[in-house]
Amino acid sequence: MKKITLIFSFLAILGISAISQVYVNGKNINAMKEVHYCTLLNLKLNGKAYIDYGQIKGFLKPHLSEKITDSNGKPILFNNTMHVINYMYSNGWELAFYEFDTTNTEIIFKKMENTEVYKK
Repeated sequence: MKKITLIFSFLAILGISAISQVYVNGKNINAMKEVHYCTLLNLKLNGKAYIDYGQIKGFLKPHLSEKITDSNGKPILFNNTMHVINYMYSNGWELAFYEFDTTNTEIIFKKMENTEVYKK
């Protein structure tokens, strides 16, 4: 019985890690071992969200390397900031810091070590 429980637990963990994927410009930042934190730069009126995880940015159009996308590089559209926060949490990132004032909003996410993510 213990072996069955152990096997089931292992398969459940594999399934959870398989669905925990946040892509920035087509790159899965969940799979990057050197990335532990990221920050939401802004949410545009067109619904596109931009993330900085320490990536190298282009010289002429730096924002092109920061969009949250699907695995094919197509931008994911969000309704508002809370939509992005829920998306990040459901993909293995927890809210580490949030500050809002009239001139600036800063939102930092931390990659969860033991990802307990619920499939949508």
